[in-house]
Amino acid sequence: MKLCSEGYSDIMVLDSITHIWMDFQEAYKRKLNRQTFQIQDWMAIKSEWNKYFSIPMVQSPLHIIATGRVSDRMEQEIDEDGRKEFTKTGVKMQAEKNAAYEFDVLVLMERHELIERKKREVWRQATVLKGRGNLLDGKVFKNPTYEDFAPAIEAIIKDPVSARFSPVERDAGELIKTEEDKRKWVLERKRWLEEIEGYLVSIWPSTGAQEKKNKTDALEYAFQTRSWSAIEAMRPDVLEDGYARIQEFAQKKIAELKNELPPELTSTQKFEKDLRDSKTEDKPKRSAAKAAVKSGK
Repeated sequence: MKLCSEGYSDIMVLDSITHIWMDFQEAYKRKLNRQTFQIQDWMAIKSEWNKYFSIPMVQSPLHIIATGRVSDRMEQEIDEDGRKEFTKTGVKMQAEKNAAYEFDVLVLMERHELIERKKREVWRQATVLKGRGNLLDGKVFKNPTYEDFAPAIEAIIKDPVSARFSPVERDAGELIKTEEDKRKWVLERKRWLEEIEGYLVSIWPSTGAQEKKNKTDALEYAFQTRSWSAIEAMRPDVLEDGYARIQEFAQKKIAELKNELPPELTSTQKFEKDLRDSKTEDKPKRSAAKAAVKSGK
């Protein structure tokens, strides 16, 4: 898909998608060094399959044709004696459960054979299980050709998908996130939350109203929210970017405060000025007291 999207071809054929799905599962087993799946494994592998295969495939601007092997769809039933048994209820493609329905047209291909009056006839029959736009849905073709599918194909070409993507080329095993990866992700998020909280306290250590406002303003500037609970749920990469924006906000605030003070009012000069002002204010009172003593009052 990556090569084709870069101009290698406008059409891609997957033969078959069953092999890709089986390889994806084997990659997961190798990643965890296990031979069998556990229930929780399926949630992880399906999530990664959708993220790195199904969604990019659906969004791809390419024309994609895929084949897949057929397997029986089995369901468990209870007979009259209360015994459980599996009964064939249909067929399905050997791939991730929803993979077959990601395409615009889904066709079941079957081989038929008829022997009548010592004559043997063999043909392929195509049954359209799904046809977007209802142009072909439910139709059956004997030994189908392009002309049978032309109405649906031409309709899709007239209204092409504009979405594009840039998938990262990598080994299937690298796409699987293990429990260890998840723990690292959680620890990374916790670290950035502590960095953010520590930085805010170091800049505005007081619990006064103005400093509290500065902290919440900084969070809103960085994350577009004042809710700490919402920030705690964000991804580590988002928190890392937000941390940089909080520092940017804090530096702006510090610069604004410096600009509000006259340049001559350093800490020493401010103390000396306050001392002179206090002496000036007290001088008339002291003069009045002296005059009162001299006059005998």
